[in-house]
Amino acid sequence: RESGPFRILSVGSLFECKGFEYLIEACRILAADGFDFRARIVGGGYLEPELRALSAAARLGEKLEFCGYQSQARMPGHYRWADLFILPAVLRIHWGIPNVLLESLSCAVPVACTALPSLPELYGDPPCGFVIPEKDPEAIAALVRHWASRPGELRQYGRRGLERVRAGWDIEKTASALGRLFGAED
Repeated sequence: RESGPFRILSVGSLFECKGFEYLIEACRILAADGFDFRARIVGGGYLEPELRALSAAARLGEKLEFCGYQSQARMPGHYRWADLFILPAVLRIHWGIPNVLLESLSCAVPVACTALPSLPELYGDPPCGFVIPEKDPEAIAALVRHWASRPGELRQYGRRGLERVRAGWDIEKTASALGRLFGAED
């Protein structure tokens, strides 16, 4: 996309491990700078009232939308809406490759996530995503500003991500590889 507000998406259960409060603060910083963006947080959970209160206190209004829980059937539309997917996960209570990163990349939307130990396996070289420092809203805002000014390059990250997911996370290929690796010997 070359025009209109930059679109940021985050998806997950509204729990501490996802770090949504850091994304909301990054949105406040962007709004204070006059940066043109829209953000969506998709998911439900017990922190929803608190996160909505943070958004209201930051006066984000229509810039940040809470979409609540959505069925899997509705998720591709959310991913395709986005220019960048951001998951500011909290390291001490998060591990593995979050499914939401794979889902976003499956829609050719580049991702940014805290430095989870598993990210190198997903991001690869050349990379299809960005590492963000833990609990650092300023860094998230800086990343958004940087890549919003480079839409063509940003889309390349998304295309590489789609290729990476097709090559490494195809269920038939993965099942065959696991069967060869862990299968019983004759």
